[in-house]
Amino acid sequence: MSQAGPNRSQLESVLNHYRTADDNPDKLRAAEFLVENMPAHYSHAGTGSDTIPDAQVIKASYLIDNIDKAYEQWTTCPWAEQISFDQFLEWMLPYKAVECQELDYWRDSLFARFGPCLERSLKNDVEYGTVMQVAEDMRIEAKRQLGRNHANDSSKYYVTTSVLMFRSAGLPCVMDETPVGPRSNAATSWFVLFGERGDEYKSEWDLSTEIEWGFFPYERGPKVYRNTYAINPERLEYKRKAKYQYPFDLCKKDVTTHYFLTTNISIPVKRTVLRGLKDKYVYIASAVRNDTHPWQIVDFGKLSHGNACFKDMGREVLYVIMGYDGKELIPITEPFILHKDESIEYVSADTISSPRLDRWKNNAL
Repeated sequence: MSQAGPNRSQLESVLNHYRTADDNPDKLRAAEFLVENMPAHYSHAGTGSDTIPDAQVIKASYLIDNIDKAYEQWTTCPWAEQISFDQFLEWMLPYKAVECQELDYWRDSLFARFGPCLERSLKNDVEYGTVMQVAEDMRIEAKRQLGRNHANDSSKYYVTTSVLMFRSAGLPCVMDETPVGPRSNAATSWFVLFGERGDEYKSEWDLSTEIEWGFFPYERGPKVYRNTYAINPERLEYKRKAKYQYPFDLCKKDVTTHYFLTTNISIPVKRTVLRGLKDKYVYIASAVRNDTHPWQIVDFGKLSHGNACFKDMGREVLYVIMGYDGKELIPITEPFILHKDESIEYVSADTISSPRLDRWKNNAL
């Protein structure tokens, strides 16, 4: 509320609306969820690249409309019956999918454009009214309208459009992404649908391929993150306490275990190196195929008893650990490969450019 400034009355109006005019406790909790996590979300401020917090510009009528429509779909659409309330908050409710998304009535406009195809769905007793049937019908319709040049574009813009399109029909959908490209022609962001059996249906590429063809079973990578509306408490604590501030997005959830075998690692750091560090936070970087910038930071961890500790790291990747010396980030370990069997092989920093190590590198975005 303090961030909202003069717009505070708009947020208070939303909360008061669900305490009096529409006293539905679930809708009130949904409104509280959106407001309490709003400090991490922002919009464009006029022209250029300047941004402004959503709390300072969002209108009560817009939030109420969004909450009412999302709630109605959650409680009436047969393809959303498997979603719990907590899942509803992330998979269906948010009024945006990415930052700087225009605060328009996308639920209405996207469903008006792509939703009519559902009236032509074959009403058989196996697939009708399921997540996969509704999603496939809309995917095919979007592919027909957008044409191949757009439907097969795996850029974040079209993945965002896909997420919003599916949510406009009441389908539970989120966006996952990786901080480094597994390979040059693999998607770096994609949409995920939540099925009736609790399965997560992942797009292989985009709207041009059938949903759940398979997410690159031969790929590996260091991390996969889910875009969330809720603020990640671990990242919020990092932002408040870290002496060096790497620009981690507050609204990301680590879902690497949904995609790859992972390992919690604890890497010893020499005492002479530890004495030169000015922060308890450390960083792990993945090797990328870029001669100018060969490392890409993918996560942060903490020092504990002389070790740099990180959770759920993808295997078959070449890593290095970095720390803050009071001026900049510096390597504090030798590069190492986390192998498929969880063994760690250290390599000389002088050999990073060797073709022998290419198989454990990713692509810079």
